[in-house]
Amino acid sequence: MIIMLCVMPLALVWNLASLQVMPWQAKGYQFLQKQGEARTLRSEKLRAYRGMITDRNGELLAVSTPVKSLVLNPQKVKPEQVDGIARSLGMPASNLRKKLEQYKNKQFMYLKRHMPPHVAQNILSKGFSGLKAETEYRRYYPA
Repeated sequence: MIIMLCVMPLALVWNLASLQVMPWQAKGYQFLQKQGEARTLRSEKLRAYRGMITDRNGELLAVSTPVKSLVLNPQKVKPEQVDGIARSLGMPASNLRKKLEQYKNKQFMYLKRHMPPHVAQNILSKGFSGLKAETEYRRYYPA
């Protein structure tokens, strides 16, 4: 009985060491830490809204306005929708098919950037699968 009580903790320690999760075991511990961080930490650039610039008389020199960029997940687009998407964007369907073929292993591609929001909304309202819009800001200099 006493021997079993002494052997059990040793067996438990041996199992922990064999799992390679002890901090002094560089390979297992560091690998698991990096994998955990890769699955939880993300960094995304947020574009800031830049304020208006006016001259001393109050006339606009520079202004930022929101624009939409249409993005597509090539893995989610249905083949029968390609013609409709191309027609909505005013581009030949063959060009869109080539672009989809180039990005077939990706989950993100830009279709058209810096569109007026109402135009992008009209295209989104058609319900194409895998199609989304991202809001960006574009700087205009009216003067």
